[in-house]
Amino acid sequence: MTLCISWIRKVSANVEELVIASDSRLRSCGAWDSNPKIFPLPRKDCFISFAGDTLYAYPMIYNLINAINNSKRSLDRFQDLVSFKGFVVRCFNDLLDFRSELLENETIPDAEFILGGYSWKQSKFLIWTIHFDKHINSFTFRPAKYWRGVQGSRKVMLIGNYVDVAKKQLINLLRDRKKLDVGNLDYEPFEVLANMLKNNTDMPDIGGAPQLLKVYKHMNSVPFAVKWKVKSKTRIVFLGRPFQNSEKLNHPLIDPVTMEITNIKNIEIDNNNDIKYA
Repeated sequence: MTLCISWIRKVSANVEELVIASDSRLRSCGAWDSNPKIFPLPRKDCFISFAGDTLYAYPMIYNLINAINNSKRSLDRFQDLVSFKGFVVRCFNDLLDFRSELLENETIPDAEFILGGYSWKQSKFLIWTIHFDKHINSFTFRPAKYWRGVQGSRKVMLIGNYVDVAKKQLINLLRDRKKLDVGNLDYEPFEVLANMLKNNTDMPDIGGAPQLLKVYKHMNSVPFAVKWKVKSKTRIVFLGRPFQNSEKLNHPLIDPVTMEITNIKNIEIDNNNDIKYA
């Protein structure tokens, strides 16, 4: 299972970026804490993430990636993000028609998705959930909305398990920092997710290292590696997978404790699985 959080981060008065974060645990074969939950899409201006049953989510996402690669209009981003959202929904619903049999007692697909990116037509970041609506017997979408009653622009979308816990912790964190009623979001949602994963004693449906990806207004997405304790050792974890000996990282590295970002190229793991900056 999963906890995914997407939000608009305000860097400065005129600079924003769209962020998506997730845990790394799958439970279809026990607790397996090294799995991708966030997928940068081939058109580069957006991402998709999921919560729920991987038996639905993984085939749908990989079929979507294949469909994008086969569509020059989408791949070249001539198709704006708003129209692309419809492309995604149609792709998912079309795939449902090819199930030849259902599991016992299965009624609706147990999977939901966050789709987000930058719209060149609307000149803003957009976030949607894509979910199955049993009333229309198909996948549909719901847009993220700005928080009401706040002096600032906050847009957050959460899906998966322990959403109410994450919302409560986010509110408490913002209250402690005197930001509950005023101001924009920085890395607070990521801090909440990281704290939930570090102190995970009673939330078995989430686990592993946090994953992080950003979308920028220049319509490119960048996945981040995360510095994380894995079996008592500090490791580089990239979209769920801990790096192994002699692997090099050419992506930014974020520390979820300090929120410090390291952009040194050729970060690598030495023979003792320790981080080395080349």
